[in-house]
Amino acid sequence: MKLAVRALSVCCLAVLLGAAPAQDKKSEKKKPKDDPINAAFAIPKKITLDAKQQAKLEELKKEYTPKLKELYEKLEKILTPEKVKAADAARKVAAAEGKKKKEQKEVYEQALKLTDEEKAQRKEILSALEKLRGEILTKKLDMLTEEQKEALKPKSKKPTDK
Repeated sequence: MKLAVRALSVCCLAVLLGAAPAQDKKSEKKKPKDDPINAAFAIPKKITLDAKQQAKLEELKKEYTPKLKELYEKLEKILTPEKVKAADAARKVAAAEGKKKKEQKEVYEQALKLTDEEKAQRKEILSALEKLRGEILTKKLDMLTEEQKEALKPKSKKPTDK
């Protein structure tokens, strides 16, 4: 009996130790995708920037990163990790119940439990973020060549005449 308990303990320990590094790898992979500031300056992989364009992109980052950080810090004060976690859980429950996207969004908003003042601040911050992202996008597009801009356009399927 003691041997069985020891064997089971060793197996459980091995599983726990093996799972911990796997969780670390998953969290590392999520970080670049979840970084909205770097995402604002991202260029599609199919576009290769020359040195001059790369320098312009770095200038954009220097100009806009502090502004973006400030807005995201303000937003994080309103949407605390605890509030977001609770709202995400509520949305998942709503999704499991088969509710539509609109209803899930309503459940999420209610679960955030924001005051009217916080809602107004959030709206203001989000609109400022949208404006900044628009400026960044415009400046990124302005620095691209016509060929690079053409590569960004979605390829439309032309209907064939019969």
